[in-house]
Amino acid sequence: MNEEEINMLENRKIELLLIKDALEDLKEEKEVYVPIGAGVYIKAIVKDNKKLLVNVGNNIFLEKTPKEIKEMVNKQIEEIDKLFK
Repeated sequence: MNEEEINMLENRKIELLLIKDALEDLKEEKEVYVPIGAGVYIKAIVKDNKKLLVNVGNNIFLEKTPKEIKEMVNKQIEEIDKLFK
């Protein structure tokens, strides 16, 4: 594995850990900033935190619960960690 690949995986793991933190802190009626593109964000209020949308590729989105997303994120972190062993 070269240095560029290592950096990419480390950055991906950091992103996944941030997702886990965000899911823990996601409460209804919480004010959040939602990206709308090109580094622009809009302030919004979370109305429903029971179902979230996950981009599974090619701009196809599936509804998942926070628990399902945490499991998915944990698996991805485990896969990255395996690569570093």
